[in-house]
Amino acid sequence: MPAHTDNILIADILEKNLEMPVDTWVQEVRQPLMPFVRFLQAAIKKAAPGLRQSALYNSRTTQRQCFMQVRWRYMHDKLPPIAQTTMSAFVRIGDYQEEGPQSVFWGLNWWGNPKDVMTVFHLFERIKNGCQLLLPDRCTRGAGVQGIFLLPKKYTAQQVLSLDHDIKEEIVEDLVRLTEAMTRVLEEM
Repeated sequence: MPAHTDNILIADILEKNLEMPVDTWVQEVRQPLMPFVRFLQAAIKKAAPGLRQSALYNSRTTQRQCFMQVRWRYMHDKLPPIAQTTMSAFVRIGDYQEEGPQSVFWGLNWWGNPKDVMTVFHLFERIKNGCQLLLPDRCTRGAGVQGIFLLPKKYTAQQVLSLDHDIKEEIVEDLVRLTEAMTRVLEEM
């Protein structure tokens, strides 16, 4: 069975150099990915009403953090105040911190004050259900900011090509499942 078009596109992008010139990034990464991004935005809007679309990643430098990132802010009345504006669902293609092959990954994340990390860590721990939980000491954004990631999947280019289904479907299902699980946990509080 041939690979799906989006899987081929993502695998191709993951093989590129993250530090390409900005106009090359626009032509070889951003523009080709826009139909994929628009599909994700529409599907998430329909399937996960607790998520609000955030700004799309836009690289203006060769020192970019990733090839592409799409984020949606997670919203819920019972979310602790320290997480109300900083918890997101996301899809990220590539990452400047990766050693070895680049990957595509998605899930929930939170960034904030290091003293608040354990509150969010415990929420993520309650819904992780087989997901990789990146511990606070492995996710920093510089002095005074700490992050946590809950990742259901992380694929290299070769793994994306070997999928027997369209990666978009898996991403949407996983993000919906995680946000529904978080909503259930919060409503039990």
